[in-house]
Amino acid sequence: MSSLKDLASLIMIPSLVKDGRLDTVKPLGNSIIHPDATGNNDGTDGSTPAEGNFTFTRGSNLSATRVNASQLIEKGRENVFTYSNDFSNSAWNLKAGTFTQGVEDPNGGNTAWSWTAQNTDPYIYQQLSVSGVYTLSIYAKGVGSTIGANFQLRNAASTPNFTLTNEWQRFEIYNIPSNSNLGFEFGNPAVVGDVVHIFAAQLELGLVATPYIETGATTAQAGILENTPRLDYSGGATCPSLLLEPSRTNNIQYSENITSSWWLLSNVTTLDNQGISPEGLNNAGKITLTSTGGCVIYRTSLVIGDGVLSFFAKPETLSTGSRVRVSVDGVGEAYWNIDGTLNAVTGGTAENGESYGNGWFRFSYNVPSGSVANYGVQEGVIGDTMLVYGMQVEPNASYPTSYIPTYGTSQTRAFDNTTLGSLQTSSILNGTKGTLLFEGLKNGEPIFSNFVVTAQSNTNKSLLIDSIGSVIRLRVWNASSGVDATISTPSLSNGTFKYLIRWDNGDLKVFINGASVGTATINAYSYTTINLKEGTFSNNLVNQFLMFPTALTDSECIALTS
Repeated sequence: MSSLKDLASLIMIPSLVKDGRLDTVKPLGNSIIHPDATGNNDGTDGSTPAEGNFTFTRGSNLSATRVNASQLIEKGRENVFTYSNDFSNSAWNLKAGTFTQGVEDPNGGNTAWSWTAQNTDPYIYQQLSVSGVYTLSIYAKGVGSTIGANFQLRNAASTPNFTLTNEWQRFEIYNIPSNSNLGFEFGNPAVVGDVVHIFAAQLELGLVATPYIETGATTAQAGILENTPRLDYSGGATCPSLLLEPSRTNNIQYSENITSSWWLLSNVTTLDNQGISPEGLNNAGKITLTSTGGCVIYRTSLVIGDGVLSFFAKPETLSTGSRVRVSVDGVGEAYWNIDGTLNAVTGGTAENGESYGNGWFRFSYNVPSGSVANYGVQEGVIGDTMLVYGMQVEPNASYPTSYIPTYGTSQTRAFDNTTLGSLQTSSILNGTKGTLLFEGLKNGEPIFSNFVVTAQSNTNKSLLIDSIGSVIRLRVWNASSGVDATISTPSLSNGTFKYLIRWDNGDLKVFINGASVGTATINAYSYTTINLKEGTFSNNLVNQFLMFPTALTDSECIALTS
């Protein structure tokens, strides 16, 4: 097996990513073997990716998530303050005091600021137009006479008071209104000459403050960025897989902020930020039952269509016999026991809840139609509580995809697309002869729909993989005339599978899991581009992708896929 991999002209085992790029471990010139002289991990002495590395695109927002190596949901994050730790910069308005950098910060460095009051109402702010659920945060501590004084986080709606001590604290508030003067003040009233130390201001989407992101003249981002390939560790995996998903929309406008007036309540009370969510932050909501019947948060006038509802729930203090509920008015409902097992379903389809650890499950319910979504508990006891997170409605979809967070409006995640293009050298792809090995994880049906791996020629001929149910098809596609040939393969069970395509001029053959499963005679096209592209890709993950510039023998293909 190792000697066969030595023959490969390209090996992509998901491990190295940058925003907009997925690196390979072969050929030479990638970030593992050959970081460039300038320190860039692109394998060249400039910004162009090394030959063999994939370019990757998904979209222009931060709506995508993944499960990281710590088994936590990871999002994209952005600090929308500029000069977030430069309080002498003109980006901060009405600096009623003097600011001197160089005092000890919470991390043991010396980048914090000393702020000395020059009047009784010292404050600074940035005037920003934001819309949605934002959290404002900063580190602060009192010095000398200001210890015990009030510290305020200012916005147009409220200025909550916090008590300073002589230790660093991170103060935060969420639900920032739009068009706010966002900033900080101390004293209430202050004494001229009072001193406060401050450090690291942040304004970000969400209900809680996340690790600080420093900014300068522009905003800064971290986590899963717009075009970052998603290396996913779902299900406790120790090695990541590349997550490729279709474009999907979450029509729930407040997927975490359950105290928003957007949500309607039936026999429950709600609180935000009441427990550690599958994100590893204290941003889980809590519903408390006020009745013994159906107890839900719900929303009317939603576009659901033939879609799927999902949410994360932790049956915190639910009594024995209580059931987690997802339903659509006039269509049906699904119930789960508090151990996550499916209890009953009507009007649609559902399976056991998916465990996310620490008592959390993700529950999903597929329905043929509807416009009213309900999330909550059935047959509970007054006073019972359940933590919830990540409500999602994906319209016109037959299975749930990864979580899409929303903070005041519906959000769309674009599809994942990674391309290895213009391979003109026979050392990587020898056009008329070649072998492609795709290893993935099948978690459900359908397996593939549309393009997953495409070997495309410059005359617009392609090898396309798709599926009907659990039957994978390889189709030879001619853009001008349609399908030239089809190889349909046996059904696959859930789990890891290896799928290999070999072409040798006009001879095409497919191998799956150590066996030859189909052949076809085709025109001798010359393939020059490789895409790992999502059309409508379902619950599957890419573990590795190998390419050979030769047509391997049958015995070699069997060895590679065994």
